[in-house]
Amino acid sequence: MLPTYEKKLEVGKMKLNAHLNYICSMTKAQVITIGDEILIGQIVDTNSAYISQKLNEASIQVIKKISVADRESEIINAVEVAMKESDIILL
Repeated sequence: MLPTYEKKLEVGKMKLNAHLNYICSMTKAQVITIGDEILIGQIVDTNSAYISQKLNEASIQVIKKISVADRESEIINAVEVAMKESDIILL
């Protein structure tokens, strides 16, 4: 049987973990991959799948994964849109 202060500490930890999980579940992320080689199918994008899996494990919702060409204007546009929609952007 745990002493009272240890019980309170354990309950506090559980509440904190629940709160952190709730906050993370509200966090939205986008993964942007850059490269003409991805768009033309020259390589398979396994990186964004891995990143999305890890974000999901951290209870962070991936709302979009996109690939853009190796052009500055495309990259800037993708980042600007993502900044309006997401809390986290990974390139």
